[in-house]
Amino acid sequence: MSSKALLSNRILPLLLFPTISYYAFKTMFDYALQAGTLHKLSAQCTAPTPYTLAYTGIKYIDSVLCSLVAFFDIMLEPKHSIPFNVELLTGLAALAIVPYLEAARHGRNPVLEIHWVLGIIYQKLTGGVIFPIYWMLFIVTGAAGLHFSSHRAGAGSIDQRHAESVVFTLVVAYILPSIAMLVMRDPYVIAFWQAFPLWMFLAQRLYLGLRPAAPQSGAKTVRAIYMGLFFLSSIPHIYLVTPILFRSSDPLQTLRTLFLPSFTPLDPKSTTLDHGVQDFIQWDGFFMLVSTFIAMLWIAGPSVKRLSILVVWLVQTVVFGPGAIIAGVFWWREALIQEGMDVEERKKST
Repeated sequence: MSSKALLSNRILPLLLFPTISYYAFKTMFDYALQAGTLHKLSAQCTAPTPYTLAYTGIKYIDSVLCSLVAFFDIMLEPKHSIPFNVELLTGLAALAIVPYLEAARHGRNPVLEIHWVLGIIYQKLTGGVIFPIYWMLFIVTGAAGLHFSSHRAGAGSIDQRHAESVVFTLVVAYILPSIAMLVMRDPYVIAFWQAFPLWMFLAQRLYLGLRPAAPQSGAKTVRAIYMGLFFLSSIPHIYLVTPILFRSSDPLQTLRTLFLPSFTPLDPKSTTLDHGVQDFIQWDGFFMLVSTFIAMLWIAGPSVKRLSILVVWLVQTVVFGPGAIIAGVFWWREALIQEGMDVEERKKST
């Protein structure tokens, strides 16, 4: 590996992404503390409330779940934007499924198989803090540049059985629990949803244990997953944004209020718990997207056009939503990976 490649693909991500995680943790929790959000949220679990339930019968776990359930129940209040919550969850689906597909590749680095452990951790420490760590591993293991490398002996491929397992996992362990949480808003359902990374891991293990081996390529299924996620993410975004663009007297300010957090600490005297929760989730989404879009620059490849590519992605994000763009970029990457494999196959046959 050249010194330039060592700097770009090893040293830089090892320095950059933990720094993002640090500032995500510091910003999100410091701001929530200063705004009084953490104190107000804690109060939801220090006295008999609808959230102080025996979710598991284990005191510590029930205490943790109480805060998480209170947080998400407040986030799902009808007075908040239902399309925004749908977009949030569909966007997270695009992020959550990438690690499962990367862990299913032939010849993958074993480090990428700990994704489900990171998923459980980010339910406690937030995706804004933990996702940068995953993207760091994604880059330093070489996965980010897989579509630019040669593919020998099927390296980088995903067989049909594993591709199907990801579809099963996405639907059964993420989409259906998310729909149930949105529709029912029951504390136990919300508590169940909190462990979705674990349910996804178990669902995939179950499917792989029952499904006979299918060595044929699952490339078409993988691309269909990303295309499905593109539409799943873009539809609620367009539904949410279109009325704002055409009816709001100040569309930019409305969009900023809806999607971006306050870049200064909120006043604890005037900040309600609802507002504090909204600001926290906006910060969480902000840092998840910052780290993801930076990671996607490595997917764009060693090009001086990276900045212009990033600008194009950001513009497309406004139109289609962040989840859709993430799905679209990974669909494009998957097509290049398959194209590289096809080239190698043709070389072998000649």
